[in-house]
Amino acid sequence: MAGSRDPRAVEPLIKALRDENMGVRLEAVKGLKEFSDPGIVESLIQALEDKDNDNNIRSEAIFALGETRAPRAFEPLMRALENPGTKETAAVALGRLGGPRTVEPLIELLKDELWIIHESAAEALGKLKDPRSIEPLIQAIHKSPKAIWALGELNDPRAIEPLVHALDDVSWTSRKEAALSLIKIAKGNSGFNVFTDKVVMKITSPHTDRHADKNSSSDCGSSSSHADEGIGITIN
Repeated sequence: MAGSRDPRAVEPLIKALRDENMGVRLEAVKGLKEFSDPGIVESLIQALEDKDNDNNIRSEAIFALGETRAPRAFEPLMRALENPGTKETAAVALGRLGGPRTVEPLIELLKDELWIIHESAAEALGKLKDPRSIEPLIQAIHKSPKAIWALGELNDPRAIEPLVHALDDVSWTSRKEAALSLIKIAKGNSGFNVFTDKVVMKITSPHTDRHADKNSSSDCGSSSSHADEGIGITIN
């Protein structure tokens, strides 16, 4: 029944969470993941905290808990962050869960060295648009393109100066996100008069990527073997 959205599938799937076969339990959690139903939260928490389940089952339960958007899922997800085997999934799920209580933990996750964790946290904070995250996101600009994106979503003029500095980042992805965020903030506040001619030139100059090694990858900004200049975004 995994993959079915028929509400009649929920009870058999919950029952299957207690099956002796771990493979059956895994498929049951995957099936419940299809339902964003707060009514399945307690069963998913039990699957997460059952010591007989492996990290595959726990990770599926964590992801499903995030999708429920249920406040009851907050504490179990916070506990899952403490387990190295489920931390990455818990960080993503916490962002999906949303709500005011997730803001401070997500801010803390911005400091994590793992890419998937700090990027998931930054993306979630951008969607939550809580003013508490402005300064922490500014501090994360140097390592996180998603933090740069999130600052545009928050639309706060305090981010303008740090974003202008990010226009000189070695990574084209970061420069592009900085330009797009600046445009969003300008449109939402005092308009494009916040931009100097120099800033406008940096945003609109065509993007060029000249590789020293013609056989190298074209992953802009990720290697010292090529000169990567300009951004190439039109302001209108």
